[in-house]
Amino acid sequence: MKVATKFVVGCLAGLASLSVLPSAFAAAVAGSLSASDPTFSRAFGFGPCGGTLDGAAMHYDVYDLSVSVTGGLDISITSMPAGSFDSFLTIYNGSFVSANALTNCYAVDDDSGPGGDSLLDNLLLNSATQYFAVVTSFGDGETGNYTLSAELDQANTTGAKIALSPSVPEPTTLALLGLGVAGLGFSRRSKLN
Repeated sequence: MKVATKFVVGCLAGLASLSVLPSAFAAAVAGSLSASDPTFSRAFGFGPCGGTLDGAAMHYDVYDLSVSVTGGLDISITSMPAGSFDSFLTIYNGSFVSANALTNCYAVDDDSGPGGDSLLDNLLLNSATQYFAVVTSFGDGETGNYTLSAELDQANTTGAKIALSPSVPEPTTLALLGLGVAGLGFSRRSKLN
């Protein structure tokens, strides 16, 4: 009887969790800004990019962002726990190069969301364009946990999908990683001989 009860409770718990799974027109990722993340001077302004750079040691994380249907998107950062750091969100159109943070800058936000978190509301994204969401902080050196969320406006959800994922490292980074692994293998082989 105990096994059957646990099975039923487990099934009910599974059904309950299905109702909170993200739909095709919403996506969210959990992340963390840490002292080991790269730093840059970020674009500064509200709404469209302001044309100036601010700070020199802003830790950042980069996410690939794309939509299957052109339309408005709400994208936000929620610091975890709420208010633990002052988040700052930048969207880049086409490519993101940290050394040229104003190039391809499409939109920025600091405090438009609840509790002073970042929110870009009804940001128009084109389905034929690759975007990058860059999560950073308002102040130099700030770190903390966050959730990056994106949701298509309800009018644009028919057949729509959002893709939001950590950005793939540059080819040179991958090449260096490959050389490092090969070097470890070679040194291991040398020690065995």
